Amino acid sequence: MYEELVKRLRAQAEVERFFAGEEMLYLQAADALEEMARRDARWEAVVKAALDYIPCWVSVSDRLPEDGEAVLCRLLDDNCEVCATVGCYRSTFKLWDLDAEWALSCHVTHWIPLPALS
Repeated sequence: MYEELVKRLRAQAEVERFFAGEEMLYLQAADALEEMARRDARWEAVVKAALDYIPCWVSVSDRLPEDGEAVLCRLLDDNCEVCATVGCYRSTFKLWDLDAEWALSCHVTHWIPLPALS
């Protein structure tokens, strides 16, 4: 099970490298987790809890959300600045419906499901 968490951490490192250049923290966490998993099988419970907690950004080139599903969108603006807003993908028109008017000139690169309301 730790392999899935390591995979998510390394994927997040790729996202951070692209957006902010701070991927080292994720890579160090993945390396440490692999080492701990090799040493002690008791880490399985910790890994399971982390998998449930750590969100995983999805690249739009890998997969799009369900049609009309509200998600958090990670965007690049005209100046290559990172920003985010809520939006949904409309497959009928093959475009993103974003909540912010300022985001119309931005390019959606990644998305993540919104947390469930409690």
